[in-house]
Amino acid sequence: MRSHTRHELVWVRYNPRNQLVSLAGVSLLAEVAHRRLCDYIWSGSPWPAPDFAIAGALTRVPPESWDQVLAELLSVGWRTRKGLLFHPAVASVRNEARAFQRASQARTAAARAVRWPENIARNDPPAPALLQSPLQAPSNITEQYSTEHPLSGKTAERLTLSGSAPKEGDNREKEFLEELHATIQRFSPTSAAAEMRNWGGWWRNRFRENPAKAARVLAEVASMVKERRIKRNPGAAGLDLWNRLP
Repeated sequence: MRSHTRHELVWVRYNPRNQLVSLAGVSLLAEVAHRRLCDYIWSGSPWPAPDFAIAGALTRVPPESWDQVLAELLSVGWRTRKGLLFHPAVASVRNEARAFQRASQARTAAARAVRWPENIARNDPPAPALLQSPLQAPSNITEQYSTEHPLSGKTAERLTLSGSAPKEGDNREKEFLEELHATIQRFSPTSAAAEMRNWGGWWRNRFRENPAKAARVLAEVASMVKERRIKRNPGAAGLDLWNRLP
């Protein structure tokens, strides 16, 4: 399977209930055609021509049914613009996903500048730009962050203790941090001690922000450690995963 590139969209956000309601009055062929066209456009492909040779082939509609299906597609918002099939709502979903992607890339760049300031000073190339799949990290992560954070004294996230106590009777946060320590311990006891000392608060806050995502990130870091895909820094891999996973 071809992996996505830096510019391809790996997710979009839309309202499934609205989709179900808006397509309730069309045939099964037209509904499948609409959804296939949406996926085609959201994957970054250009708007197709409305003739059967192009749009019909994309939607897998039988030749004898194409005229009727095209009429139904027009009834649910598709239109012809400059000789191409176009749908304003579908375009809006793609534009929103692209805006989120650009914002995420900007946040990742800012995070790298904080965590790897020595790379900026030496004009080193940035860390790997994109995961090969939503849960696959680059195999050549070799960056090593400084144990002295440039925002030392200015951010609570550097500290192991966070600003608020965990919920009483809820041991999930403690278990998560213990698993984090054990995971990095398997890579290097020295790295584990430095990670918990300098970035324990960051991991704690990410868990409080989104426990499920934090667990996915930690699971992937554990897999990378086991498969020896990390050369120097499990914490850096975790930061990169957090910024890239939805």
